[in-house]
Formats: sequence, structure tokens, C-alpha cells
Amino acid sequence: MAADRTKPTFLVRSSYRQRRLRDVAWLLPVFGALLIFVPLLWPRGDTEAGGTAEATIYLFLVWFALIVAAGVLSRLIRPDAIPTEDER
Repeated sequence: MAADRTKPTFLVRSSYRQRRLRDVAWLLPVFGALLIFVPLLWPRGDTEAGGTAEATIYLFLVWFALIVAAGVLSRLIRPDAIPTEDER
């Protein structure tokens, strides 16, 4: 029982945050794909003018937002915070 108490119950706060940031980085392409497919759900009709233009603007805005989000995440994730065997 004494050996069980040597390991901390919780992770160190900095390594926990790094793991969550890496999780977000892994999910960013999935989230981006979902956002890119949103214009397919928009109603189509002949009465709506500019539907294709609005969808194109939306796609470029999502694309730009994904680039910015990836850039911010890449700055926040530290490359020296690679988990060791004990942390895994």
C-alpha cells in the first residue's frame, strides 16, 4: 500500500494542459470537416440569390479560421512536453 501512495493521484497541471491541447489539435480536422460540410445543409432554391457566393465566402472564412486555430495551437503546444513512460 505504501508504494501506491508514491504516485500522485492527479497529473501535473502543465502536462494536463498540454495533453488537452494535443487532444484539441487531433480533433481540429474533424471539427473543420464538419464546418466545411455545413453549406450542404443549406436550403437550395431558385428564389435565393447569391447562394453559391455565400457558400464560397463561408468556406473561405472557415478555412481561414482553421488556419488561425492551427497556428495558435502550434504555438501553445510545447515540443519539449513529450510524455515519458511514467506519464503514459
